[in-house]
Amino acid sequence: MNQKKEKLILQTILDDNSWLEEVGYLNPKMFKVYPEVAEFILNKYSDNQEVSIADVIFKFDNIDFDGSTIADFKSIAEEFVSDYKRNEEILSIQSALQSLENGSSVEEVRIALDKMQNEVDADINTDVEYRFNSFKEYIKDINDNVTMRENGGIVMTELAKYNGIMGGYRGGRFNVVAARPGMGKTSLMIQECYDLVKRGIPIAFYSLEMTTTELMAKLCNVATGLSYKKQISGDLTQDELGIVTEFATDLYELPFFIVDNKNKWYQIKDDVQRKIRKYGVKVVVFDYIQLINIPGLNTLEQISTLSTEIKRLALNTKVCCVGISQMSRDSDKGGRLFPKSSDLRGSGQLEQDADFIAFPWRYEAIDVLEDPVSGESLIGRTDIYITKNRHGDSFKKIPCEYDARHSRIKEIINL
Repeated sequence: MNQKKEKLILQTILDDNSWLEEVGYLNPKMFKVYPEVAEFILNKYSDNQEVSIADVIFKFDNIDFDGSTIADFKSIAEEFVSDYKRNEEILSIQSALQSLENGSSVEEVRIALDKMQNEVDADINTDVEYRFNSFKEYIKDINDNVTMRENGGIVMTELAKYNGIMGGYRGGRFNVVAARPGMGKTSLMIQECYDLVKRGIPIAFYSLEMTTTELMAKLCNVATGLSYKKQISGDLTQDELGIVTEFATDLYELPFFIVDNKNKWYQIKDDVQRKIRKYGVKVVVFDYIQLINIPGLNTLEQISTLSTEIKRLALNTKVCCVGISQMSRDSDKGGRLFPKSSDLRGSGQLEQDADFIAFPWRYEAIDVLEDPVSGESLIGRTDIYITKNRHGDSFKKIPCEYDARHSRIKEIINL
């Protein structure tokens, strides 16, 4: 921040007050040399009062104007704000380093840095720019929807009905896939991720329950039919070992990123943002939400906070976030044959924040072998129940069957 730039910006605003409609994100805190002058001008504008150079000269004797103005004012103002933010961040880092030297823990320093970052962001009031960008984004998104429909729709994986109801894996959305153990929630997302990544969609999969090797073995099972148990036990023939090698080589060429060494939310969030910037990741999967840790919070507080954080991450980064979730113990009561959104484990916040909630439901896992009403056999059936869909139909059941060899869920077309 320098005196000349501050004076030029203030002088240009005074010459033509309408510039403030373009740069409503300026804040007096950003002016280190003339904060009082900036506050006076911006407050006048906020009160819908015009302000002139004469008004400022009459009130302040520490500033003089030479009549110079800026032609490309908007870009200079944006650069001014960027300089302010960068300088504040440098001061934050210096403060953090000093705290570490004084004995603060890494976690305490990170919390302090996050707080400082939020304060800096709050200083930058981007209402005008945000409204303009929101309008542009709306037009772009609607045009994209039209293009997708003209090109054959928005279905992106082999589960056509499921994707059709969900609306595809769209940026800015938070989807939840939940089930009891053994129902196939992780298997469903593994097959969905494999179908997406084969289409060139970059995916980050944060596995807090399985190792990378275990997850890749499941992917190999989905892709080739080679038994997961045989891979993990090492009970493979030379031909089967060749299948594993070929699959691993093919997977290496795809934009699929598996992370199994992070369990704290700040670590995961930082890594997600890095992968979005570096690799253009479009879909992020968390397996599963209840295992992500936020130090200092109890289980209920953690899940509520995570739900809000993941939703915000999806909105801010324009990626689709998918949280795999456990079900509450209460869902085992009453002998129900189908799930509901309130069965999500740990917090009603998940139910509130999610755009889309789906439950894969393998009846054999709850010892139900036939429909009690119709008498229809449910052996081999794994239906998908849609209990919430903010952008389309909900309370839908998609009839599916379970392909045990490939650990895949397949839709039954004629039901």
